[in-house]
Amino acid sequence: MAVIVVFTCSVFFKLVTMMDSLKPRRRHAATGFGRGVRVRLGRGGGKVSSTGSTAERFAKRVAADMAQRREDRTAREAEARALEGVAQAQPKKKKSTGAKRSRVTKSAQGIKVSMPSKKKK
Repeated sequence: MAVIVVFTCSVFFKLVTMMDSLKPRRRHAATGFGRGVRVRLGRGGGKVSSTGSTAERFAKRVAADMAQRREDRTAREAEARALEGVAQAQPKKKKSTGAKRSRVTKSAQGIKVSMPSKKKK
């Protein structure tokens, strides 16, 4: 049992090591080093820059929120127009004269289909 446990653990750690080597390099901006500091990590080393003042960050966030709302509103309006167009393009259903071609009902023996006795000519 001890041999199986040791073997399984070694295989597990080998797989973990292989999976860690497949991770993509970190290229996104990392924040959290302090307010207003941006650190970019890359192959050639890191780069530290400023994200701007608090007012600039607030203005950018407000502008991004407004742009997102505008985009959402445009998408909703386009969807409404598309649904109206589809409704207009669909042919109108003809009103039936009262005669039904077939009637499907559930019966004790299964499904029962009754057909009208008169056929249209």
